[in-house]
Amino acid sequence: MPANDQIRSLAASQNAALVDVYQAMAGAVTTMVGPDGLHPTETGYQTIAQTFFDVIRQRLEASPTTTLTLLARPGSVSAAWRGK
Repeated sequence: MPANDQIRSLAASQNAALVDVYQAMAGAVTTMVGPDGLHPTETGYQTIAQTFFDVIRQRLEASPTTTLTLLARPGSVSAAWRGK
């Protein structure tokens, strides 16, 4: 879809996160959009929420790798400890 391509291009040029709900629902419109053809079903809402959550997590979640350094007094069991 040309509009979606323009939206993707704009998001990339602005370094903005793109949440592509259209793509997330592609191929499953009959189960994700209600009989009125406009409002999502429960499954549709869950898909929308999961799609937003995945993008937010991808953009904002810190790396799980953490280094902890503890310094002890000389002569103690360990002068420094590093854990990951």
